[in-house]
Amino acid sequence: MTDPVRNLADDGLYLPRIKEHSLEKIRIHNYFVRIFSTAMKTRWHHRAYLGLYAGAGRAMLERTGEIVETSALSAMRVPDRFTKYIFVDQDVRCTS
Repeated sequence: MTDPVRNLADDGLYLPRIKEHSLEKIRIHNYFVRIFSTAMKTRWHHRAYLGLYAGAGRAMLERTGEIVETSALSAMRVPDRFTKYIFVDQDVRCTS
């Protein structure tokens, strides 16, 4: 599985706090996004990624203060990229 990018520098933007177990959710998400994007690259010319409750793309681990990349940004790093990305979140701090 693809681990989230860790030890990111603080860019001053909003960082939601997450717990350590959220890293496993991000790993699983990354794994399935990569499988789907690679498997479908020759079947569908246009592929869209829809991230509901996408968050800010980065978050801070509560226990360590470490900044990690979350599923929204990691979806953009797959080798076989989607042709369109749609990110939705009800928290305006995440979308601004």
